[in-house]
Amino acid sequence: MFKQFYTPIKNNLLTIFLAPQSFVSFSQIRALLLLMALLFFNLSCKETYEAPELPNSSSENVEPIKGSFRLIHNDTLTWTEHPFAGLEAFPNRPFSLETVESNFFELENSDSISGTFQQKAIDWENLETKPLNFEEWPKETLQFKVKELGAPKITKAGGLTLNQASSVGVTSIGSDFGIDGNIPGLMKDSKGFIWFGSSNSIIKYDGNNLEFYGSSQGLSLTTVELLFEDSRGLYWLGGPNFIKAIDFENSLVYELETGFDVTINYDIKEDHQGRIWIANNRVGFTVIDLKENTIRQFTQKQGLIGTLSEHVFIDDDGSVLLSTSGGINILDFKEGTNRIIPPEQLLGGIGVGLTAKNNSGDYFIVSAEGINILNKGKDSITFIGKENIDENFKGLLQVVLDENENVWVGTDFGYLYKIDIKKNVYRSYTLDPRQARVVYHLVFDGNDQLWAGLVVGGGVFVVDLKDTQPANITPERGLGDPNVWGTLQAQDRKKWIGTYGGIDIIDLEDKSIKHLDVEQGLLDNRNSQLYQSSDGRIWGYSPSVGISIIDQQNRRIYRLSNKDFLNGANPSHLIEWEANKFLLGTTQGQIFIIDLNNNSLRSVQINEPSTTNRIYELIKVDENHVWVATREGGTFKLNLDNGLIQKVVGNNIVDINRNYSMLSENGNVWIATLQGIHLLDFSDNSSYTFTIAQGLPANDVYDLVENNGIIYAGTSLGLAIISRNEEAPLAESSWNIQTIGREQGLAHMDFDQNSMSIDENGRIWGGVDSQALTVIEVPEKENTQTETVITGLTINDQRKDFLRRSEQFFSRGNDTVWTTDGLSYKFATDYFESTETDISGIKYQGPTGPFNLPKELKLPPDQNFLTFNYHAFQFRDQGNLKYTYFLEGIDRNWSEATNQTHSENYRDLPPGDYVFKVASKNLYSDWSEPANFSFTILPKWWQTWWAKLLLVVVLSLILWSVIWYRSQWLKRENKILEQKVSDRTEQLRNKIQQLKSTQSQLIQSEKMASLGELTAGIAHEIQNPLNFVNNFSDINKELIDEMQEEIRKGQYEEALLISEDIKSNEEKIIHHGKRADSIVKGMLQHSRNSVGQREKVDINLLCDEYLRLAYHGLRAKDKSFNATLLTNFEPALGKVEIVPQDVGRVILNILNNAFYAVKEKIATAPSGYVPTVEISTAKKGNSILIVIKDNGNGIPIHVRDKIFQPFYTTKTAGNGTGLGLSLSYDIVKAHGGELKLETKEGDGTTFIVVLPND
Repeated sequence: MFKQFYTPIKNNLLTIFLAPQSFVSFSQIRALLLLMALLFFNLSCKETYEAPELPNSSSENVEPIKGSFRLIHNDTLTWTEHPFAGLEAFPNRPFSLETVESNFFELENSDSISGTFQQKAIDWENLETKPLNFEEWPKETLQFKVKELGAPKITKAGGLTLNQASSVGVTSIGSDFGIDGNIPGLMKDSKGFIWFGSSNSIIKYDGNNLEFYGSSQGLSLTTVELLFEDSRGLYWLGGPNFIKAIDFENSLVYELETGFDVTINYDIKEDHQGRIWIANNRVGFTVIDLKENTIRQFTQKQGLIGTLSEHVFIDDDGSVLLSTSGGINILDFKEGTNRIIPPEQLLGGIGVGLTAKNNSGDYFIVSAEGINILNKGKDSITFIGKENIDENFKGLLQVVLDENENVWVGTDFGYLYKIDIKKNVYRSYTLDPRQARVVYHLVFDGNDQLWAGLVVGGGVFVVDLKDTQPANITPERGLGDPNVWGTLQAQDRKKWIGTYGGIDIIDLEDKSIKHLDVEQGLLDNRNSQLYQSSDGRIWGYSPSVGISIIDQQNRRIYRLSNKDFLNGANPSHLIEWEANKFLLGTTQGQIFIIDLNNNSLRSVQINEPSTTNRIYELIKVDENHVWVATREGGTFKLNLDNGLIQKVVGNNIVDINRNYSMLSENGNVWIATLQGIHLLDFSDNSSYTFTIAQGLPANDVYDLVENNGIIYAGTSLGLAIISRNEEAPLAESSWNIQTIGREQGLAHMDFDQNSMSIDENGRIWGGVDSQALTVIEVPEKENTQTETVITGLTINDQRKDFLRRSEQFFSRGNDTVWTTDGLSYKFATDYFESTETDISGIKYQGPTGPFNLPKELKLPPDQNFLTFNYHAFQFRDQGNLKYTYFLEGIDRNWSEATNQTHSENYRDLPPGDYVFKVASKNLYSDWSEPANFSFTILPKWWQTWWAKLLLVVVLSLILWSVIWYRSQWLKRENKILEQKVSDRTEQLRNKIQQLKSTQSQLIQSEKMASLGELTAGIAHEIQNPLNFVNNFSDINKELIDEMQEEIRKGQYEEALLISEDIKSNEEKIIHHGKRADSIVKGMLQHSRNSVGQREKVDINLLCDEYLRLAYHGLRAKDKSFNATLLTNFEPALGKVEIVPQDVGRVILNILNNAFYAVKEKIATAPSGYVPTVEISTAKKGNSILIVIKDNGNGIPIHVRDKIFQPFYTTKTAGNGTGLGLSLSYDIVKAHGGELKLETKEGDGTTFIVVLPND
């Protein structure tokens, strides 16, 4: 579109500048002004691209490797009959599961609350009340030592650790996380960050990185047990013998200096007046007032009820509740009262811990032995104690409420409880069951996790509130043996676990576990596989010993040894074919059919007897066929009736001979190998292969199970979950693979072969690494999205700090600020000047958000090299987060999904407005709402709109001046030009007349030349018959003389013979005379009509005549010239209406050129060259084609475009006028036809005359 406007404007502009003798029209001036406007518009605009929609879920899909397979006939097997007298013939013994010892087992640690709660009335109005007398409390002037806070040390956070001693769903911070030593302090701030207090530093955690502040940053610490953020943004730290406050906005540390005793601190809170309250163990409570610049202490002398000061609670009305070992002080500053709740008014022993309040106004006050619930009316207390929960429910110190008002309490023995009073249930979590593990800090992270901090011992535990953490069950939790190689979901919903040490039977409803081994009647302790038949019998088999059949209904255990039952073969896999009829595979590659209905036993051998042909899996196809998976021998389909066995072979199927598990799903077969998973689609004999390239955690796969169309694959590095769009055929399906590994809570990841099963709730049960039984709750895809944040930006390879300093916490300008090492100091005003960030040229409206990003950022043009940092505000599954980003104004598509938390380097960004967007997702969610950051790169002064406008104005003035001057000059020159034009016109008229005369002469010359050539040809054509006439006349004269002589001699017979010869010769004379006559008449016929008169003509005859005329005309000039003449005339061509003289001239001109071309080539051609000219005719549609072809030298490329131009010739001087082809072209055009040329230099030329034949 722009080009359509620009091209005529450009031409007009060139006219103005490059044609000094042209007059500038109004349209040209308008075009010039329009060009200026377009130039301004073009300079002022920059092409931008808005962000398209986020990639859909299909971008996360994987594409398996597609191949094909077929079944080939391998062999026909023969069945062998074996003696078998039925189960009763084998040793057996009585058995009753009810008599087996039962132990407690709990998978989820949840139960109902027992009994009824204690209740007690309280007389609130008659509680002891004293005057508050706040102003009389001991106080000092507030003094801090102020130090610089250095930049933090930043490291990448590691993963959480799974502890076997902890409950299901509990992980902890271990050495891999990145924090050394104990972590007694824990807090979540208003920006969403989690803070840890360690033995020598505080650490900020954003879900991705750890920021350390310690001695190197000017923060000298011993053990940080308390962290608290006040409403001003100050972060308060408490520990043995210190109270500190950190002002991150100004990078300052405030160290409290006071004469009051602040040895041990238990709690820090802020009241409605902004005062900071600190519980100081056995001293009392310290109150810091930054507004008044004072510090006070509240002890027993001022009315505190107890000696051990524990916690502070700020009520909605501004009252301050202080918990102590002797009760609670309720300080009402509005009324000026100090109300006391003594221990005898509460239940549950001495000591009062933290207090919480629900939305109904009820207070939750923990004591040593339980929870006191003070109702909203403050006239009744309800008590929850260990008699309602369990024996470990004691030593309570901490209580918090979640968003659903569930009560969470921690104990001093490492236990955590969640109590749902409305549903009358509770759940207990074991964090660290060792002595003196005080659960003190409880923090919800917003990602369905609870962080629990232990003051004593310094551990931090993370509780999964969604209950998706796998259970890792070991002997410590009741399992008989950690080597789990078989799991079975029984018909009565009990879980049978086959181990190397026996069989464990788990009853989740009764919360019990029972153990079976040889003492209870099993044939062997090792039971690596379990199977339940339709009649309820449990088959447990040890490959090296035999099979134990547990018949609970008849209370017997049948012991079938390999020697007595299978002729020494070892069982490996069992399936029930129909009621009381079983197929059993062995480690030697045999298949036995056990028929308990008629007590028969028969077997067949797959391949050679070898452990490499061990049968790992049998799957029923239909009533007659079974799939057989062997260890290394391959995958087979066996016909049980006739013994026909077929083997699976194919391309793109990796290592299909090494099978470890197999399952059938919707008629398709899945095969697990050491090189991935193969899916065989029998609808079109296609195969699909999944490996680590498609998302498997490992290629070696040992087990496959299916539930609701989803495939679960146990590998050496975790569980893979394979799903697809079930609505589409396999060839069109979109596949997705999710993984569950160590980050999702698996303590061990190497799944034991064929050990997995799925229970009625969709949980995966399986053995892992021969170390534990794992139970996996498969997480569903979440509707909630991750929260993506932009954490900063790097400009020209430097991380910028946009935080603006303020002096809000300084009381005097001459306060001192010590360096981080504490060896020197500066005055406050000097410190602020020295810490101002160098942001010269950068403009913004102040920082915003938790990462202090600049609002309305405007960057100078030389600071246009940017990198953006970001991450998802998520504290779970960090390793599975993916990001995609887009820079509006530069990018056209969202970036590829990446786990990097920084963008690419955007270099040399041009001036303009930009928006950086980034989104994130985890395994179970869609892409989040993008986080946005807008900024502008300012142009250089000559790139600004006003500079461009000024440039356009100046150029317009200059151009207008030039136009005006040139217009005046052109007017003066116009009159002179008119006279010159008049004179020149007369000269041109004369020259044109001369050219016309010359052209007529040249055309006439060309006609005469053509006529000469034609005449020569005609003369040659007439000469031949005339020569015959003359020759035969001379002969006849001699014959007449001889005949007269013979007559004289009287030899009449001889004279008669001579007369016959004369007669014959006369006939020849007559024939050649008529031939000459026809040639003359033909030429007269062609010349008798007037010019331009059309008539019906036989084209074939015309072409033949002119071919011979042209050839003989050339031969008349050069007797030595010879050429081969070829004709190929279309017989059914018929007559065509043309002007014969004109078309004949065209044919003659082209033929003359053809003969000239082959003659010229004779001089340079190698021996054996035969000059050839061919003329042919054809009919094509409504046209007649005359094709004249020679094998001369062809026409060079550089002259092809000129040959039809008048007076252009390639012949030597005197041999051509250059008008032949030009006239021929005009004649053909006049007939409504075409004259075409086809030539190849060195190979000859072809002319095609196309004439219409309507």
